[in-house]
Amino acid sequence: MRNQKQEQKLKHHLNLLKQMAWREHVTEVPLHEQQSEAPTAEMLAAPWQNWPQIEGDFAWGTPEGHHWFAGEITVPAAEKGITPYLKLIAKNEILLGRTDPQCQVYLDGQICQAFDGFHRELYLPQAQRAAGRATIHINAYTAEIERQLGVALVWCEQHDAAADLYYDLAISFEAAIRLDENDARRHHLFNVIDRALNSLDLRAHDASFSASVEAALEIAQNAFDQETHAPTISAVGHTHIDVAWLWPISQTREKMVRSMSTACKLMDEYPDFVFMYNQCILFDWLKQDSPDLFERIKKHVKSGQFEIEGAMWLEPDVNIISGESLVRQILRGVKFQQDEFGLTPRVLWLPDTFGYTAAIPQLMAQTGLDIFVTSKCSWNDTNRMPNDTFEWQGIDGTNVTAYLITAQTDDKGHRGDHRTDYGPHLDVSSTVGAWNRYEPKALNQNVLVPFGHGDGGGGPCKVMLENAKRMEKGVPGLPKVKLEGIRPYFDRLRQTIANSDTPFPRWVGELYLEYHRGTLTSLAKNKRNNAAGEHVLRELELLSVLAKLNGHNIEADLAEIDELWKILMLNQFHDILPGTSIPQVYMDSDADYADLFERGEALRQKLSPLALEAQSQLLNSQGVGRKNALVQFKADTTATAVDFGYGARALQAVHRADGQRLQVAPIEQIAPFARQTATTAPKAADQIGELSIDQHHLENAFLRVEVANNGEITSIFDKRARRELLRKGSLGNQLKVYQDKPLNWDAWDIDWFYEEKSWAIDTAAKIEVIETGPHRAALRIERAYNQSRLVQIVSLQVDARQVEFDFYADWQESQSLLKAEFDFDVVSDQIKSQIQFGHVTRPTHRNTSWDQARFEASMHRWVAFEETDFTIGVLNDCKYGYSATDTHFGLTLIKSGIYPHPTADQEEHLCRYAVMVSDDPHPVVAINQQALDFACPLQVHAPLKEDAANATQPASLIGWSAPNVILHAAKISEDQSGVVFRLCEESGKRTRFTVKFDERLGKVQRTNLLEQVMAACPRNEDGLVEIELAPFEIVTLAAAMD
Repeated sequence: MRNQKQEQKLKHHLNLLKQMAWREHVTEVPLHEQQSEAPTAEMLAAPWQNWPQIEGDFAWGTPEGHHWFAGEITVPAAEKGITPYLKLIAKNEILLGRTDPQCQVYLDGQICQAFDGFHRELYLPQAQRAAGRATIHINAYTAEIERQLGVALVWCEQHDAAADLYYDLAISFEAAIRLDENDARRHHLFNVIDRALNSLDLRAHDASFSASVEAALEIAQNAFDQETHAPTISAVGHTHIDVAWLWPISQTREKMVRSMSTACKLMDEYPDFVFMYNQCILFDWLKQDSPDLFERIKKHVKSGQFEIEGAMWLEPDVNIISGESLVRQILRGVKFQQDEFGLTPRVLWLPDTFGYTAAIPQLMAQTGLDIFVTSKCSWNDTNRMPNDTFEWQGIDGTNVTAYLITAQTDDKGHRGDHRTDYGPHLDVSSTVGAWNRYEPKALNQNVLVPFGHGDGGGGPCKVMLENAKRMEKGVPGLPKVKLEGIRPYFDRLRQTIANSDTPFPRWVGELYLEYHRGTLTSLAKNKRNNAAGEHVLRELELLSVLAKLNGHNIEADLAEIDELWKILMLNQFHDILPGTSIPQVYMDSDADYADLFERGEALRQKLSPLALEAQSQLLNSQGVGRKNALVQFKADTTATAVDFGYGARALQAVHRADGQRLQVAPIEQIAPFARQTATTAPKAADQIGELSIDQHHLENAFLRVEVANNGEITSIFDKRARRELLRKGSLGNQLKVYQDKPLNWDAWDIDWFYEEKSWAIDTAAKIEVIETGPHRAALRIERAYNQSRLVQIVSLQVDARQVEFDFYADWQESQSLLKAEFDFDVVSDQIKSQIQFGHVTRPTHRNTSWDQARFEASMHRWVAFEETDFTIGVLNDCKYGYSATDTHFGLTLIKSGIYPHPTADQEEHLCRYAVMVSDDPHPVVAINQQALDFACPLQVHAPLKEDAANATQPASLIGWSAPNVILHAAKISEDQSGVVFRLCEESGKRTRFTVKFDERLGKVQRTNLLEQVMAACPRNEDGLVEIELAPFEIVTLAAAMD
């Protein structure tokens, strides 16, 4: 009881000391105001004295608007040991990820720091203190609809010694109350604090008080003690800035300026303070928006106070984007850091991304990165990750060191909440919580805490650094704190791992996030646009290679491709592409993609005649060969037949579910990254192959598909294998709507109980035969659901072992999850899912809590259920989420949340998916090739030529002898000296193969993903390069242009 009373007394007296240390609202600074969206330079140069002066009750602020305040400040006279400072009195509402208002402060026209809900005080720099006066401008941004009422800038006073005493005693008090009541250290700390507080003369703010503070400070030092076996917290300043989320990109650029100006000012005031930031795109914008501030950062980088790390251009979603996009995010980020700061990163910093593909370790190893950092895995809703430092093994066997940030308030641990924070306050609670949360404690006693307000930026504040100064001294019961950068911390950690007698734990495979599963589907349009953008850039890069090899100067075109990559990578940010931002973000994103596609098409039209021998040539920009693929003709044509060099084939009109009509014809074969001429033919050859259709069935030589009156599939029968694909009595392509009302994060989450309430869309308004051949037969099925309209084209191609579904929806539902479901008749307890540069195998049973939590998972273009000699694959062109329980499969088509976008996904949707069968002895190879073919149909853009005499022979830029090896990119090298080819083994098979290059290409070298030469690749006597790849290994080959 006495101990509790003492604690209450000390807490009360500390509050009394705090009031003596900081005296607020001494005098007010007269301010003038002006609402304006004019550029900063114009407002700083404006005659602010002519602006209205603030008087009385002043209402101000507009949604997403700027209001300027200006005035003349005169530093008040103050006694020695008293520091005058300014405080902004405003609403300072603290909201999710941000505060309102957010302000940028300028002194005498120079950028100074930010004012926001976490940074309300301004301690004048030395230049203004010495001058005794300055002109202040405050650019205040308000985001909310509700107006601000009142604003004031007031002079306050800090009693410097009393402030030091308060920080000393407050830290000691917070440490003491966390110790057991029987711990002697608790009593020691309480006694020291009690003695110090009792020595104070609080009667008045005078010389007697100041003298008593000096005496109390001497007593307070008895609280500090470096305990021999205390763990160490390495604390680095940081701020997480979402490129877009609950604010548009335009505001993010301002957040970067505000955050960096505050960080630089704190570095000036605290020489031991080290700050780290990572996203290169924001540095690039900062260089444009505030070049003087960018130069200040470069000076702090040279001094070692500002640390640049993180490697990527920005923090993208890494489940959805392609492998090549991942490479470019790293390549661009590393290059930017090297060019602008002379630094080469070693850390992949992704604290807030929604799960991590098992392709990452290899990408890191091939770009010189050895540490992976996140905190998001701690957000799992079911299982806690067993360790926070471990070796992470990717699908190819590469191992890198992974570090999970463990910062959390210590009360979270007491409540059993294992979620951590990548933007904590630096105080006793967060340091104790970080150590308590960390494992394996037995192998490492040094924990990293990146501190500073984040999501919407802001970063560290003065009180955090004052706390750090005290905790650096050592306080009984607390971890020791060391202010330093992440580079020295991870250097020591790697040494600790290397010297450990006990191996650190290892985690094999993906880091699946048991949370935010809906991000694989929300805002489907954006995911479709991203996939299309990746395809556009792959084709443009191939065309640029061919044009350059043909002797054309394409320097300007390469610069344009680079700009298009910037657009694509910006929209891959982990709150844009996943569909978790406000409507304004998607208005901007739509405009970005429209710009990308328009400029991309213009560039394709420019490069095609430079790259191809004939305008009507067909180009296979996919890294797989095509066989019997239907080629689409984009330009209007009156021709009835086409010849690709294998004989005439009739043109057939085919239908898309959204009403589009295309002309198609099959091509016998075309090699990867090859070009081939298409010409008109006077007459088509007779149809070869079976094809029949009516309203209730489709059939070819290999498959028979039966359709019920309501449009659902009742049978898919493989005639060659003589077996049914669907479980007896079950359905295929059943469209089912689930109630989707998550507990917390609407756009982000699909919760474990979503399956409990669902409705089948089991009526069809119309079923009609719309195609009868000669190349494919198709049914059109139209449905209605509530306020929505759905159309599907179900088609079967001649000699194909897959049935295809073209899907369109005018979707007008909210909080509804739409899946297309199949119940397959296979015996398999696992599913293979394509990811970047390979595939992973996941259980489909729910034996363990880990299996149960993985009820919605990621894929790229295919998944597959395997028996020994029979495989069922599901292909798609732009979907990323699925569910699989036993052999019941659901392709997730639409998730229409209401927050933060109230009408998300209430628009038109278009996608394609297919079910295929394979009895190939290497089914993954067959399915992978077919999926890439399906996702990116071959297209002829230009009008067909009529003169077949000018047809050229098929030509390929590169060829290789292994069908399990996929080519992901052919591009001009970064130094423009040659052509870079990126290949990957994607079936999980160790492979030796040969590569043949275009005769215009010379010396070949193997490089890493940064295009740094690793080894020579001599040609054999046949002029081929011999390559050996381990399972899922990526190889990059650079061929010189002779």
